[in-house]
Amino acid sequence: MRQARALAAKHMEARELHPETMTVFRQQYAGRVEPSDLALFLRSLDDYLKRNLDQRIWLEVLDRLVR
Repeated sequence: MRQARALAAKHMEARELHPETMTVFRQQYAGRVEPSDLALFLRSLDDYLKRNLDQRIWLEVLDRLVR
């Protein structure tokens, strides 16, 4: 999990986000994701919105990272 977090943080730095990523995050998930998981969560949300992430995997991300 540490490696996934580090990799997500690295990729988020140079990534152009889907226009809705931050809006969806603020409206639905802000305050529900641990700060240590934020980069991984945002990368997953962004991939899901760009349709680069299968819905089954997205649901696993939600189950693991959202309280």
